[in-house]
Amino acid sequence: MLTSPDLDTLIADTESEILRVIDEAEDERTTELYGMVRYHLGLDADGTRGKRLRPLLGLLAYDSIAGDHRQALPGAAAVELGHNFSLVHDDIEDNDVERHHRATLWKVWGVAQAINTGDTLFSLSRIALHRLTDLGFSDSKVLRLMRLYDETCLALCEGQYIDIATSESDEVMSVEAYFDMIGRKTAALISASIEAGALLATDDEDVIARYRGFGWALGLAF
Repeated sequence: MLTSPDLDTLIADTESEILRVIDEAEDERTTELYGMVRYHLGLDADGTRGKRLRPLLGLLAYDSIAGDHRQALPGAAAVELGHNFSLVHDDIEDNDVERHHRATLWKVWGVAQAINTGDTLFSLSRIALHRLTDLGFSDSKVLRLMRLYDETCLALCEGQYIDIATSESDEVMSVEAYFDMIGRKTAALISASIEAGALLATDDEDVIARYRGFGWALGLAF
């Protein structure tokens, strides 16, 4: 009887995939840039990591349908890298000086380098998806996943815009507007992470839709 891997294994495999993407991109002139990337991700020597919730959900979705989560690791790496590009920019926009009990990226290296590192994380997240082709996924499936990813990143930016704009306004936000904001800012990525796992595992549109719906409900609750 096959059993799903434990969460520690899923996290370790995701982080190994992320480091593979970083290591392949780094050269002798960009060592400090990728050092900033590792610092923010908590993958440096003294790092404190995040929960890796979104890639975990995607891998568990894939494993629940197809098994062997390793096939979906590029997608998991992309999700975590993409989530963290938004966090780097959020820290600047919110003037946050600490994340995971240590100084935020912009506080250590300055705003300009932090913005660039956030952009680097976004670019790496796209590059991470390319390996799905090498693992045997069809071009059409990879393209569909990239479209889902891009639409989700846009929703994140829209949600952040609404959050910033409303926080600067004296108007009271309606319940409907609040759910719209958190839907874009939080639920969209959690839903997309789970949908991506299902999309990679099956061609059954009904199954994919059910996983998407579950992810959206979980994201709103989160």
